[in-house]
Amino acid sequence: MKRVDEGFENRKFAVGKVNLPQSSLNDPRMQNMIKVICNTGVFKLPTDMSKKKSKLCRTLAQATVGTGGKIQPQMIYDWIAKEQGRMDKVAAKAPILYATMKNNVVAGEVFHFFELMNVPTNAERFTTAMFYRLVRAIRADQDEFFPLASFIDRRRLQNPNFVFTGAGDGKKTKYDNVPTACATPSGDFAFNIPFMQKLIDWAFLIGEKPKGLKYVSNGGDIPDEYAPLEFLIMHEFMHYSNGDFYYHKILRGMNGKAKADGMIINWVGDFRSNYLLCKSGYQALPIGLYNDEINYDRQKTYVEMYRLVEEQMKLARKKGGPKPPQPKQPPQGPYVPKIGDIVENHDTYEVGEITKINPDGTVEVTPVDPAKLKAQAQAQQQPPVVPATPAPIPAGVRKKSSGVKP
Repeated sequence: MKRVDEGFENRKFAVGKVNLPQSSLNDPRMQNMIKVICNTGVFKLPTDMSKKKSKLCRTLAQATVGTGGKIQPQMIYDWIAKEQGRMDKVAAKAPILYATMKNNVVAGEVFHFFELMNVPTNAERFTTAMFYRLVRAIRADQDEFFPLASFIDRRRLQNPNFVFTGAGDGKKTKYDNVPTACATPSGDFAFNIPFMQKLIDWAFLIGEKPKGLKYVSNGGDIPDEYAPLEFLIMHEFMHYSNGDFYYHKILRGMNGKAKADGMIINWVGDFRSNYLLCKSGYQALPIGLYNDEINYDRQKTYVEMYRLVEEQMKLARKKGGPKPPQPKQPPQGPYVPKIGDIVENHDTYEVGEITKINPDGTVEVTPVDPAKLKAQAQAQQQPPVVPATPAPIPAGVRKKSSGVKP
């Protein structure tokens, strides 16, 4: 197969000239994805505890009580509106940090819904054989990755160690808690298979056509929907080759702390790499950290970028002003279940009404439609008071005010 050099774009671009991810609800592709999610997707509680505890997962669990795992488009619209409002507020305080990212809230949130829903597709299935074929193509196209070496210590990785997690084969690795992908100072590169499959499925349904000659639509032998994985792989390679782990050692943290802030290090590395990948024409991920103001086209050094992100994060964390004093609430006793109470299961997030209290203190519940809860809450002039920190409830349930929107 004929190959061309797909090296990185080294010219400097002015603000607004690089095609960084942007999305809106008016985009037909987003509307199509929302229809696919609602028409064919089914929510099922993930086994990954970190996802299980996420706010969106909790909301989906409550919204799908009695629906067979189905959701309505309005739920996605409402969620996106709330997230856009939250992003607008923080961007007003730290515009340099968030102005670019606020433009892609829609795609990011739709993808989060897509991740948590089981959506059948006819996309290619992830295989390690195709992954390694893509890696070989990347290394052939990019001098920076052949061989892979950090510009700091010049230690050359002829064969980076790839670790795949989430395969469901029962094999354990020390990177099993990585939900997406990561790179390490020792040259390990971990990739979560379910996450990569979601990227493949997303690219297939969106209908993105990559530019590289390695892809099937351009005469190559790699499926088009693998294009987001190329972005992901190079992103992780660049954490190693650009010496991000070195800056962990030499930069001092906020307020003179001995170590750099790991979160800031990660954001700077992501801004730098994602900007360069987008500038060079690679297929961007629907999620991630993108910034038109923090990159090597704007700043000359990594340290400048670090200090700018540090400064912006301080602004973002500033509260709008002192809160008015809150009246003290009298101490509440432990919650005693009563028939008719609305409770929530700690493990499944299902909401139900207590119909029976057993002699051993456990309770039996009947699922309640969240729409009925909402209607009941609107009808109430004064919702019942629920202790802020109630005592543990038997049978893994907790009191849930009917005035609380599920």
